[in-house]
Amino acid sequence: MKLLNARISNYRSIKDEQSIVFDISTTLIGPNNSGKTNALRAIALLFGGYENKFLYDREKDLPVDRPTKQTSVIGTFEIQSEEKWFWDKFDRLHELQGTTRDGNNVTLYLYFTATNTPVYSFFANIKRPNDKKADYSRVLRSLVSDLVEKYNVIYIPSEKSIVDLYSQLLAPRVSKKASSILSAALPQLKAELEMIGKSISTTLQNSGISESTVQMEVPDDDLMSIVGEFSLSVTDTVKTNYTQKGRGLQAAIFYASLHWVDERIREDGKIPFWLIEEPESYMHPELAKNCRLMLAMIARNSMTVISTHSMQFLPREPAGIHSFTLKEAATNISRFIKYDEACNALKKSLGLRFSDYYSLGDCNVLLEGKWDAYVIRETLSHISKISETQFPKLTSAVLIEKDGVSALVGFLRAVYDHVRKEVAAVTVFDGDDAGVRARKELQGFFSHRGEFQSNIDFVSVRSGYPMEGIFPDDWIKQCNAEHSGWFKTWSVDASGNVEPFEIEDDKKEGYAKYMCTKVLAESDASRLTMLKNLFVAIDTALAEQHKKLAQVDNAQIKTLPQEAKSTPPMQSSNAVVEDQSN
Repeated sequence: MKLLNARISNYRSIKDEQSIVFDISTTLIGPNNSGKTNALRAIALLFGGYENKFLYDREKDLPVDRPTKQTSVIGTFEIQSEEKWFWDKFDRLHELQGTTRDGNNVTLYLYFTATNTPVYSFFANIKRPNDKKADYSRVLRSLVSDLVEKYNVIYIPSEKSIVDLYSQLLAPRVSKKASSILSAALPQLKAELEMIGKSISTTLQNSGISESTVQMEVPDDDLMSIVGEFSLSVTDTVKTNYTQKGRGLQAAIFYASLHWVDERIREDGKIPFWLIEEPESYMHPELAKNCRLMLAMIARNSMTVISTHSMQFLPREPAGIHSFTLKEAATNISRFIKYDEACNALKKSLGLRFSDYYSLGDCNVLLEGKWDAYVIRETLSHISKISETQFPKLTSAVLIEKDGVSALVGFLRAVYDHVRKEVAAVTVFDGDDAGVRARKELQGFFSHRGEFQSNIDFVSVRSGYPMEGIFPDDWIKQCNAEHSGWFKTWSVDASGNVEPFEIEDDKKEGYAKYMCTKVLAESDASRLTMLKNLFVAIDTALAEQHKKLAQVDNAQIKTLPQEAKSTPPMQSSNAVVEDQSN
């Protein structure tokens, strides 16, 4: 017997009907306050039975803007043919209403009245027979009770007290197991207790109190009532009680125990249904990975639904992953086709970006070396001032320096496809042979990956020249006259114009500082046209990339989360909520 899906409507933030499909591992992801907890609690309500064991309260649980609606949870089950206990009564319902069943899938409908009364049905839009209402209601109530009691629903909140969880989930079952083992000795124990009672009575009589006798007994012949609490200790470097360990290890020990608890529930003939919020709480990522494996062991045999903010708990198969977003204070649930889509949705809900790993900002300029970055930093403000030109994007940009053009190319090949989907990043290439080769290589590499366009993805400095050639020719000639040893190559053409040149690597610092000093002393903006044009091109490219990113965000605005008021819990968030009616 398996629950295939659940449809929820008019429950807290879940207003219009939303569906959850149950897979081997069902996982709920999304921002805080997007409705994941509400979905878990709504699923539990389906198994609350006529006693409303999970405490639905219309005043708290019905959306405030839908006062005339009713909370509804609809579950579709696949029930095997051999489950005769179910089919006998189900077929009787068909018989009473004059219909016949088709297949092994059954839908259970639940809604709540204005007085918080659960109303169940297996059939939509079919009236009960007037002449057989009592019989029909009796069979229906019995079948619903049998069905929901087949499941043992355990809800574990995110703000969990491990001590409370231990005392409510593990300890009672350990005591039950111990009492079953000791039950063989019950006659001997009762005989010993009878002797103790007689001894006390004899002492009373010998003291002159003959009208009273004492009986020492096992209460209700139930050994569970006398089996004390067992100690749970952990030995790593030393043996200590589990409560003295760190919160992360406590949680890991607790989740390891759930596999044993799960087996005990199934031993009792019930189907465990685990609803677990944020199992990664308090855990280091390594422990979270171990914990995921523990829960995967449970999911092989039992129903499990977890909500998570951790990549560690995201299953590789996307079929069971559900994304929660909030729009206009209403929860929307969607599913994924690809694992990457689920990863990206989770990272977005957490505010995580691939670019964060590389310490990138919203605007970035990627450069071949540190002295290229130095020139921009030192001269940008002055160029803006004397040219009366604003460079808002470039001014706020992070300048990323690489160790040469080869390192820059390697970085772009590895990460640019991911980075450009998150932030604006413009690469500046020298116009020399090495820069041209690098630019052409990357244009070929990205030709089927969204392209690599000039003055959008990259900007080239003065054609034929490295960054050092961005300054006026007469300054370059003067520098050569004063510091010829800085130049690796030097030449002028027939007209006296400076030809492409190279600066020795260990002299680039002196050259950059020499030129920046001249820039900061210059008041004629026309003398610095090439430098200004470079800054304009970079700033324009950054702005264009930002525009594209904004267009993507606007296209996805329907799925962007909004803040919502948190809803009151079903009961104390410190305790496990478990259906223990049996």
